[in-house]
Amino acid sequence: MFSGPFFSGHGVFAFIFYNACCPNDTVLNNNIKLKFETSLKSHCPSSNVQLFTVELVDLCMRTMKTGKAAGYDGIETEHLRHAHPVLCVMLCMLVNSMLIHG
Repeated sequence: MFSGPFFSGHGVFAFIFYNACCPNDTVLNNNIKLKFETSLKSHCPSSNVQLFTVELVDLCMRTMKTGKAAGYDGIETEHLRHAHPVLCVMLCMLVNSMLIHG
């Protein structure tokens, strides 16, 4: 199915994840992102929750031990470490949303 040096090992996962996470229309994507961020800030403006940063999520992902068995979802540490950098942003948004909304 895939061939070449880019598609060996975890390169396939990174390639597929990259293509799945690229916006089809950057202008529309930026408008939706702005609308989401505005809505998120107005939903809970007086929250004292300490939010995670993208840098912290990235650091945690880079310092995870490798060579461990996958969990129930089948995701291994290597999948996270070699994924597209947008995964750190998405995980950061997910964790922060869970902190804010419960």
